[in-house]
Amino acid sequence: MISKYLNEIPHQYKIEDALNFIKSCSNDFRLHKAITFAIDYKNKSQAIHWLSGIIGIKDINYINKKANILYWIGKQYQDKGIATG
Repeated sequence: MISKYLNEIPHQYKIEDALNFIKSCSNDFRLHKAITFAIDYKNKSQAIHWLSGIIGIKDINYINKKANILYWIGKQYQDKGIATG
């Protein structure tokens, strides 16, 4: 599991971790520190949309015009061309 190598993502991710993440995204957005978007994956055969990951701009520094771009793609959605360059 990749998340065990990332400091900000708890290993054995639980519902309360997801709720804390959503709350932190909301707080960071309100404080103009970050913005996070959902990545929607559409299953063409069933016409169903699934949350497949997130992409965001974090640690926004307006004075120096710098920020970090981050993304996370769920394991079952990797290798589908979602975050290719």
